[in-house]
Amino acid sequence: MNNSRAGFSLIEVLVAFTILSLVLVALIPGQARLLGRAADAEQQALAFDYALSKASELTVLEPLEVGTVETTYRNWTVVQETMPLEQIERGQIVETNIRISLSDSRPLVSHRTLNFILNAP
Repeated sequence: MNNSRAGFSLIEVLVAFTILSLVLVALIPGQARLLGRAADAEQQALAFDYALSKASELTVLEPLEVGTVETTYRNWTVVQETMPLEQIERGQIVETNIRISLSDSRPLVSHRTLNFILNAP
């Protein structure tokens, strides 16, 4: 009569568990970096959307003026800098640069747009 049993021995299970543990130890730091990059990408996408919104509202809410305005939103520093490019008969062409950076000064987004400031009548 044959007394052997089907299945895995304790040594085989321990070896498989050790191999699985080594593979997981090698993969976990990479997964953590990947999650960090995904969070950074989401932060950049939100900042870009906010910069586009700010650019869209430049002349809608109040008249655009040359100069620099610094505000905060979320944990970002938002700098809106409007510089004159060219003076023409009816007004001036200006460039507005909207820069968004994290509170630790790491840049997220920079968006430039051209606008026209009409001379006062």
